[in-house]
Amino acid sequence: RGGRVYDYEVRATVDGAASPALVRRVISPTFHLSRKRDGGTVSCVFAQAELPPKCAFAVYPRTSFGTSGKPVVSASFKA
Repeated sequence: RGGRVYDYEVRATVDGAASPALVRRVISPTFHLSRKRDGGTVSCVFAQAELPPKCAFAVYPRTSFGTSGKPVVSASFKA
């Protein structure tokens, strides 16, 4: 059984760029509740106007100590 992730970093990335175009940190509002009472889905919103013309999203789970895990990455798309 794995643990639950409460802290995520969402990055809007551009192919070939050294650093992400935008970064958001997301913390579950129900992190303090038991697994049974966990709220489930958490949203992260980016305004279309702030996204680069072509980008992808990478979602990294993070530990309480600030280290990142393996990301889930979307396909590139036009914003």
